[in-house]
Amino acid sequence: MENEGKNELGKDLDEDDLERISQSLRSYPELGQLKQSEWEACCQFFKVDPRQKQREHKIPVSGLKVSLFPYQAFAVY
Repeated sequence: MENEGKNELGKDLDEDDLERISQSLRSYPELGQLKQSEWEACCQFFKVDPRQKQREHKIPVSGLKVSLFPYQAFAVY
């Protein structure tokens, strides 16, 4: 993207910009504590075992060359 890493004025992001973005993301309840039912629904969507808890566990996604870490799969879901 052309403006990636830039603020709304087209300048490079500074610490204040990053803090503002971080603060705004904290207000999303979806990024808070994950509920077991949400994780199970995500796993059902990707057809994986929700009890799989190894750090190295990755979730294959049809059409992608690389598998996703669980947190990435949940973000996609």
